Amino acid sequence: MTLTELENTVDIWIIALQKYDVSVLQTQPDSDNWSLGQVYLHILNDTNFYMEQAGICLSHKENQSEKKTEFAALLFSNNGFPDEKIEVDLLANRTIPQPTNKADLVEQMEQLKASLTSLWEKVSESSDYGKTKHPGLGYFNAREWLEFAEMHMRHHLRQKHRIEVAIET
Repeated sequence: MTLTELENTVDIWIIALQKYDVSVLQTQPDSDNWSLGQVYLHILNDTNFYMEQAGICLSHKENQSEKKTEFAALLFSNNGFPDEKIEVDLLANRTIPQPTNKADLVEQMEQLKASLTSLWEKVSESSDYGKTKHPGLGYFNAREWLEFAEMHMRHHLRQKHRIEVAIET
């Protein structure tokens, strides 16, 4: 993955925001699925966590010999998630709030892009760093956390499309 690919993926999300108003962002296809706004908040929350982990990796040399899970290795090998819907706990669906306004989302996404770009430059300059543990996928180094962030955002583009189709009908 390159910085350009990372920035382009974030740009897809930022550009898409322009066509939604807050009522569309808050519309859920059904009670068991997120609204578009909740997907945006999920991406923001998770990507900020991934960036935090990458920063920690740059600050130490611990866990260098630890590995990612076989599933994570497959994700990285394929440069993406499988093309399937991943079921999550329904409680998790209800804990992400609805966005209150579009301007905040735009600002947060633009800040996310700037932060990712800055962190990418630090990661690119560093050659020796540690790893931290992903809650379910084993250990990632700083670069892998950023690669995972980009794959995660691309994975949710399919969800974004499903929601758009559902709320248009």
